[in-house]
Amino acid sequence: MSGYRFVFLFLFTVIYPYKSHSQAQYSKDFFRSPLDTPLLIAGSFGELRSNHFHSGLDIKTQGQTGLSVFATGDGYVSRIKVEWVGYGKAIYVTHPNGYTTVYGHLSEFSPEIEAWVKKNQYQKESYAIELFPNAAVFPLTKGQLIAYSGNTGGSGGPHLHFEIRDTKSEKPINPSLFGLEIKDSKPPIIEQVFIYPANENSTVNGSKKMSQLTLQTQRQGYVKTNSVKVSGSVYVGFSAYDRLDLTANRNGIYKVESYVNGLKNFGYQLETFSFLESRYLNSLIDYAYYKRTGQRIQRVYKAPYNFLSIYNDKKQDGIIEINDTTNYQVRLIVTDACQNETIVEIPLVGVSQQTTDTVGKVPSTQLVKANQPFDFKSGKVSVHFDKWSFYEDFNFEFKMKDSITAQIASASIPVHKPFDLTFDVSGFPKEAVDKMYIAEFDKGRYYQVKTKRVANSLTASVKYLGTYTLKKDTTPPKIYPINFKKGQWLTNFRYLKLHVSDSQSELSGFKATLDGKWILTEYEYKDNMLTFDFEDNILEEMPQAKHILKVIATDHVGNNTIFETEFFRKK
Repeated sequence: MSGYRFVFLFLFTVIYPYKSHSQAQYSKDFFRSPLDTPLLIAGSFGELRSNHFHSGLDIKTQGQTGLSVFATGDGYVSRIKVEWVGYGKAIYVTHPNGYTTVYGHLSEFSPEIEAWVKKNQYQKESYAIELFPNAAVFPLTKGQLIAYSGNTGGSGGPHLHFEIRDTKSEKPINPSLFGLEIKDSKPPIIEQVFIYPANENSTVNGSKKMSQLTLQTQRQGYVKTNSVKVSGSVYVGFSAYDRLDLTANRNGIYKVESYVNGLKNFGYQLETFSFLESRYLNSLIDYAYYKRTGQRIQRVYKAPYNFLSIYNDKKQDGIIEINDTTNYQVRLIVTDACQNETIVEIPLVGVSQQTTDTVGKVPSTQLVKANQPFDFKSGKVSVHFDKWSFYEDFNFEFKMKDSITAQIASASIPVHKPFDLTFDVSGFPKEAVDKMYIAEFDKGRYYQVKTKRVANSLTASVKYLGTYTLKKDTTPPKIYPINFKKGQWLTNFRYLKLHVSDSQSELSGFKATLDGKWILTEYEYKDNMLTFDFEDNILEEMPQAKHILKVIATDHVGNNTIFETEFFRKK
């Protein structure tokens, strides 16, 4: 190697020590824990969630809110977001090593940051807000207080959601790879193993249906199954979880590999992914089984149009081609982020096709090709699918169940891109259409889909196949006080709390004023609670003792409720 090349490579390594994103190169000592309590994990990176992979760690906060949250490394606050759902109150910290950390579901920010955020909320007269302070506004040192843990947004209970992202690409990276002290000495637990026929010419134990195998645990980390008679082409499916030390949670796994007679034929690992590809999870799992049972079976198989980046080799699709009278030994290796692994041995016996059942062909109007757009119209209902809306080709079915209810293909087929669904409502009176919306009907319940009116049509961007209908909502939202009464003296109160909810088409917004002046109210949708904090000091500008509170809530079809009351309070 020339002296010039040596110097160049040396300088590149010194100047950019953190930019390589292979597991071996992640910095193990830059980040500290965001909490001062032990790192007990309720949810791991890459866990299978509804339509997405979990993008961080859910850290336990002892079942309470208000724990101090600290900057995990030197940097600066680069983004602050407050919303009803999602991460609720969240703060983003950019670090000089090329990464950004994210802290979600917070109850409030540190005093300095909280005051700055509220100032901006009052200026914009909006609770939901997104701010991008520059590096000079809130510089941080490692271990500096930035917020307090909470339960805001889409949280299912008090915890801290913590992420590490590549600053440039914004891809989340598994925080477990950065040297955080997470204790895990146990290998993953295999719950179920299945063998699937890969096409209509394949069989498993004489059937064209998937077959669940019997598990025989030999020792911790090593499982055998019964032998399986197969023909044609098959692949493996499994369900598993990882249990960390000191917690009882069923966390997700990190890596999967499979070998057939010693040769690798499939593998993926949850090191990083793009948010834009997260919905490919629905192709990684047996989606039809999930819709039927609520359980997620991970497929050791990559569908033709599954472009998820976590796969080690895009040419390996996991299919096992079976020859008659040949035996196969499949070895499935499931690994957690601490490199504990469980091995599953699956013996396959190749046989000539002998089927005991048949899979009937689905009657079809048209074939949907996943790599092409598709349009369909029947009567007053039409749909449009973009290219790459699906992971595999399928036969499209359509049926009107009544004059306003359409069955659009099968709900067991996953959709990657939302599609356009349109109902022609030209036959309805305008006053009726103004209060109508499109709803999904699933398992006995109606779910509102955000609907807009275009000329004589109602249209929506829809994420699932299944049954859709038109619903009408003429009921306005409900508003009533929780912790006070009309005319009450509230001098010693810290908070005003009101119940605000909608029974059908959901809330789209609300506005609260005090003596005609806009006030900041925090909405917690899980409790249907709207809260005003008297420590915002709004009353300092209002010397009178009597005050008028007015709250307006609106739902998605425009029904609104106005609640007005009076109370008394001294400064």
